[in-house]
Amino acid sequence: MKLALFRHFSESTIDDVPTFGFAFMRVGQDFNENARNVIEQLFMPMARELRRYLEIELEKVPASDRIVTLDHYSSGYREAVAALETLENVLRGANDYPDPEEKERVVAEVSATRRLFQSVKVRVGAVASLLSLPALYLVKEFAGTAVGDAAQKVIDVICAKTTTTTDTSLRRWSFR
Repeated sequence: MKLALFRHFSESTIDDVPTFGFAFMRVGQDFNENARNVIEQLFMPMARELRRYLEIELEKVPASDRIVTLDHYSSGYREAVAALETLENVLRGANDYPDPEEKERVVAEVSATRRLFQSVKVRVGAVASLLSLPALYLVKEFAGTAVGDAAQKVIDVICAKTTTTTDTSLRRWSFR
């Protein structure tokens, strides 16, 4: 509710915050005092809660410069490489891709990720930054098609190796 209220404040005129403070948290006739009251009683506690939540979540995310060893014989590794290969093949064969240059770029990024997976060790940040945006774009733009399904499989396979919850940003993963 607080977030919806602050979104409304951000999208509306400057008078909404003092007016809200006057109507619901009245400390007097001064609009500035009423606006300050809204900030002190609603915004500041919400900002503290959000900061704490983000700090806790940030501790769960490995550093982007973290280097992990890939076990090339594990089923998780083979599944991830197979999903990347399938995605690359489906992308190359997609005739309904709207922009050929965009398609070439996405194919190159998926191919580069496959190449990274051939090494013994890989930097988590390199894979996440290279693969997360194209994979999420493909899932969103090509939902229900072979391209979208193949991209979703890549996300599912890589994210399943890290946590029990799906992390669609591809920031957490490991094959050990």
